[in-house]
Amino acid sequence: MIVEIVTIGDELLLGETIDINAVWLARELAAVGISVVRRATVGDGAESIAAAVTEALHRTGAVITTGGLGPTSDDRTRPAIAALFGRELRHDDAIWQGLRAIWRERGRPGEPPESNRQQAQVPEGATVLPNRHGTAPGLLLEDEDGRWVAMLPGVPREMRGLMADELLPRLRSRTADDRRVIRSLTLRTTGIAESQLPELLGEHADGLGSVSLAYLPGQEGVDLRLTVRDARPDDADRTLREAADKVRHRLGRHPTSRLARRRAWLGPGGGDRRLGPFCARGDAPRGIRARRPQPCPAARGAVLHDAVSVHGQLDRRGNSRPNG
Repeated sequence: MIVEIVTIGDELLLGETIDINAVWLARELAAVGISVVRRATVGDGAESIAAAVTEALHRTGAVITTGGLGPTSDDRTRPAIAALFGRELRHDDAIWQGLRAIWRERGRPGEPPESNRQQAQVPEGATVLPNRHGTAPGLLLEDEDGRWVAMLPGVPREMRGLMADELLPRLRSRTADDRRVIRSLTLRTTGIAESQLPELLGEHADGLGSVSLAYLPGQEGVDLRLTVRDARPDDADRTLREAADKVRHRLGRHPTSRLARRRAWLGPGGGDRRLGPFCARGDAPRGIRARRPQPCPAARGAVLHDAVSVHGQLDRRGNSRPNG
């Protein structure tokens, strides 16, 4: 399955807010084998929203939006997409009663403002995605040709919770018969210029069969990201390991290359993987990030990276342990 992401909000275009929603969504979708083929960001205008979603539907037929579902006048996602599908907005009393209950639970006097009623507006034929993390429910709208748009709130905590609770299980069910994944593994090289790497890699410079290769230069070295798409989980892991071995063999034959050494896992449940004098890290949400390199007396011409997990830590033996 391929999808496009459209993130909505003037604050994103003004640079006042970093678009962390699109990054998080892309990683979560990749973990279940769904490819994000394009991302777009538009402002709060209804015309801009409709145009971006229309173009995305023509390309892929599957779109996830974030933002524009709140109670204020600049929240226009719901009516813009309803009009695009030719659907009327209808008041959903169950949503409204839920909003009233939240209002009372938070100790606020009286009734919610009338502006909150727009959060209870649902396009005809849409599936309501209950939001147990805030006030704005998500919406899933599909046409007779099977093209669909999932509308999620823009508040990151609400978006992530709703995605995990409601949308992701629905997307998984559409691919349950043939589970495929997208997985990446990154090798860190140090002391080799980016322009030298293709020459050293030879016929592997543009990729290794079904494994794509990307060059990611940074201050501490050049990362080589290997990616497998549309593969079964076990096949993906095996293919990545074999590709990493080939790259290691190519670069390891050159003693002038100083390589970084680090241990990590290949995403959730991947286990600890040693890849010799390379840094391996998962690009899944539970991947790791490196601290600044420290000298490694045991390895001539190499450096040793400490590592810390996004959702836990790796001790100096490379074993995962939880935070706290």
